[in-house]
Formats: sequence, C-alpha cells, structure tokens
Amino acid sequence: MMPSIYSGHSVAILPLIWMSRPSYLFTIVVCFSSAALGSLRVGSIRWDAWTGTNTTVGLAVTNELNPQRWHYRLPFFGNAIGANSVTVNGSSLATMKQEIAFAGSYGIDFWAFVTYPLNTSMSIALNNYISVPKPDVKMALIVEGGRFAT
Repeated sequence: MMPSIYSGHSVAILPLIWMSRPSYLFTIVVCFSSAALGSLRVGSIRWDAWTGTNTTVGLAVTNELNPQRWHYRLPFFGNAIGANSVTVNGSSLATMKQEIAFAGSYGIDFWAFVTYPLNTSMSIALNNYISVPKPDVKMALIVEGGRFAT
C-alpha cells in the first residue's frame, strides 16, 4: 500500500490477476478512504497493445500469443486461426463496449489508462472509451511527466 496524492486516501496495487472468463489480464488497483472504508473502489490499469499486426507493439503482442501453448490466454476478441497463429485486435468501438460490460460485471469501478500521444495506436482504446456516452466503468489517467516536456 502506498499513499496517494489525495489527503486521507490510500491506494493499493495488487498483483496481476488472470481472469479465465473472459480471458483478460488485469492489474487491480484498490482505492479507499481511511475515514470511510465503505467507499472502496476497484480499478484496473490498462496497457492497450491489442492493436493487431499493423503496429510494432501490436505485432509483438500477437507474436507472443502465436504459439499454441498460449492460445488459452487469448482475450475474448482474439482468435486462433491455426496451430501457431492468432489474430488479436481489440481496436474496435464494439470491443470497447464489450470490455466495459465485462469489467462492470466483474466489479471493476474504473480503469486507469496509461497515456500516450493521442494519435498513436496505444491511444486507440482511450479514444474509443471517450466516445462511449456515460460508460459504467469510470476512468483515471496515468501520465509520465516527461510527456509534458516542452
């Protein structure tokens, strides 16, 4: 547990949890107020590299899941198309809406998006999330100070 920047609040970051249905990797973040434990919120840090093979990072993620022994780890939007070949592209708005539904049903209150320049493939999920009117899962941003350098 580490203190947050908000007075009277703490943040706990729990280990990675692999959820079998839907297959998805989450880092769980729990935020609570020391004054009122009834205000417990559970969140997940997102690292959105599920962009298909047309980007360097998306290709790397796909290649890691290509061997058949890793097919059980495919997210719900991934498909095994051969013994050692998969497609993994979570870039669509429909996928984002389904992710919101799954996260809400598993008790995730918010996602913490790692921020990247908005015109890059790593921001596709954040851009899709922003386009969903009143999503059931709230959001927070994780930023690096260096991204704001002039």
